[in-house]
Amino acid sequence: MKAVEFVVLDRSSPLRLRPSVSIIPTSDDKVWEFFQSNTRRIKHIKFADPSLAKIIYSLNGESINDLRKKYQHLKKSIDSLIPALIQWCMIEYIPTANKIEHSKNYRILNFFADYIPSDELFDVFNNIQNSTVLLIGVGGVGSWIALGLAQSGVKNLILCDPDKVKHHNLNRSLFINSDIGLLKTEAIHNKIKSLGDSYNVIEINQMIENSDSITKILNNNSEINIVINA
Repeated sequence: MKAVEFVVLDRSSPLRLRPSVSIIPTSDDKVWEFFQSNTRRIKHIKFADPSLAKIIYSLNGESINDLRKKYQHLKKSIDSLIPALIQWCMIEYIPTANKIEHSKNYRILNFFADYIPSDELFDVFNNIQNSTVLLIGVGGVGSWIALGLAQSGVKNLILCDPDKVKHHNLNRSLFINSDIGLLKTEAIHNKIKSLGDSYNVIEINQMIENSDSITKILNNNSEINIVINA
């Protein structure tokens, strides 16, 4: 396998195979399937030495330095393989894993860890939490997006929609009977508040009719990172 351009920040930190990852043999004894159960992603890896797959499968607390000492004849392969597996989110640093398991955001972090390398995870999640999203439209599509963003850790949401909840909205959105008559932004705001008190939600109850309308909102809220048109 080719080396991945990746700087390992801590060669002495203990590592483990991620709990969501299964290693499955194939008909070729040099090719193994790595399956991430959280995200249903599959990666096939070909090893020059089949014993490398067994080393990774049994990985439980050894560091890169430990592996290099224990398997000196495989040093070169270990130096390219381990950084690649970290980059591909197949293995993780145990201190990071422990931090995930003790976090109130355990399920979100465990899911994101299939996409974000172990040493970057908490910095990236902090950026996600501190991002500001402008969501235009919180009806049949936008209501689900708003709650999904909040449940995924986004703390700052600007909800833009001029309409009130009507009976005919109930079949395709997350609104319920008690929301009828409320502004859609207010109803969504109430649902987000029920998740906790750490959210910052701004309601804008106006119709977006042209680019000037959006420009005005952006100029008045310079912290916006993402705009979603729903």
